Amino acid sequence: MKHLLTLMLIFAFGVCIAQKPAKIDIPMVYVQGGSFNMGSNDDGDNAKPIHRVTVSSFYMSMYVVTVADFRRFIMATRYKTTAEKDGWGAAGNKFEKTNGVTWEDDSYGVKRPPAQDNHPVLYVSYDDATRYCQWLSAQTGKTYRLPTEAEWEYAARGGSKSNGYTYSGGNELTGVAWVKENANNQSNPVGQKKANELGLYDMTGNVWQWCQDWFGADYYAGSPAENPQGPATGDHRVIRGGSWNSSAKTCRLAVRLNEPIDHHTSNLGFRVVMAP
Repeated sequence: MKHLLTLMLIFAFGVCIAQKPAKIDIPMVYVQGGSFNMGSNDDGDNAKPIHRVTVSSFYMSMYVVTVADFRRFIMATRYKTTAEKDGWGAAGNKFEKTNGVTWEDDSYGVKRPPAQDNHPVLYVSYDDATRYCQWLSAQTGKTYRLPTEAEWEYAARGGSKSNGYTYSGGNELTGVAWVKENANNQSNPVGQKKANELGLYDMTGNVWQWCQDWFGADYYAGSPAENPQGPATGDHRVIRGGSWNSSAKTCRLAVRLNEPIDHHTSNLGFRVVMAP
């Protein structure tokens, strides 16, 4: 009987160890606040006018959220993403509606092997990204969220260390980004290209990134000078940065696109910021 009890205790102890949650480790980069010229006269009407903006200090994730990062969230919460609820995702470089696609899949809707856990998570909607931030905040006791559009552009430009590059980290696009020219029509592992002045990777290319702002085509004309948050309401959210199937023109730092909050495609992911 004592022998049986001992075996039961050993088994229970082993189960506890096996079920112990993995340590949450999101590498973050401190972004010293400052002022910069936001927007451009060369990247479409919605990037005009160039205007002076000041942002407060914040931390930004060194990398976009990966498949491994997102898996911890899913395993802990059993959350169902928008793509899973809808039963499909927009896959491939033509964004065709493909049944059964989920966050576990690659750019063409094929389930990734474990070796690709370091790729950006794909097929995540704005709602999925914000739910991840809420979970991460609850787990760590810190406040995580999506970046504002102003924070994103300031960080992408290199913050207070900016060298005035065309793309985040340099003027030679393929040295700093996975794009149409070099990505082989798919996402690639994070952190392989040159970081920008702040030590942030993949701010340009690999995947478009959700921002927290509602999109307003003429918002810049009346944008607040300090910590702009975007319009109060809207039906689309801002996305920034370009992706693995983007052209050089689309990857310029001031380019602004937008998507509905339930959008989930093969070239769209996110990164997080945290209060200092």
